Amino acid sequence: MKSFHFSLEKIYELRVKEEKKMKRAYGEIQKLVFQKENEIQQMMKEKATMSGMSQMNIEQIQVHYRYLARLDQQIMDEHQQLLIIKQQLADILEEYMTAQKDRKIIEKLYEKKYQEYLSEVKKEEQKRLDEFRARQSVL
Repeated sequence: MKSFHFSLEKIYELRVKEEKKMKRAYGEIQKLVFQKENEIQQMMKEKATMSGMSQMNIEQIQVHYRYLARLDQQIMDEHQQLLIIKQQLADILEEYMTAQKDRKIIEKLYEKKYQEYLSEVKKEEQKRLDEFRARQSVL
């Protein structure tokens, strides 16, 4: 009997590649989220440090408050960017889960077809053994 061949092998390989691609993209976006969160934390620390300063003249206070206002704006901008990146992360996660599901469907089909192949091999083997025994009993 000929060896097992899965007719959807190329599709399976394609789906595995797609799943790996989505997994990589998810990891990269996760890294961006982590970086943005660190940047925001650094800005918050800087703001806390700057807010604690005292003993300044009027000009220094004005410059200080303008700097703090700009820092607040940067923090808000970074939070906005973080929200966008987190939405991208959710979208990629959904695509990854879909790719994973598609791969698993093909794997289950592969297993089913392979089990059918093994069953056929066993039937063929049993048929040969029966023929061999029949020949032995005739002799």
